[in-house]
Amino acid sequence: VDTNVIADWIIPGNAFHEEATDFMSFAFREKVNAFVSSHSLADLFYITRKDFASSEVPAISILEALKKIDFS
Repeated sequence: VDTNVIADWIIPGNAFHEEATDFMSFAFREKVNAFVSSHSLADLFYITRKDFASSEVPAISILEALKKIDFS
């Protein structure tokens, strides 16, 4: 799964949030084997840090969303 898809999924205001949410929901529901590269974690931290003020979305919310993905 591309980093941008995950970013769109966890950042509600992004242009493709709805499509990314649909894709991720399908992947979870159908138990699709989707893979994410390890460097995406660093990229996602950087992207979400820029897009969210600390008062808007706590880091734990982002971590909870990412826990749904199998990074193995």
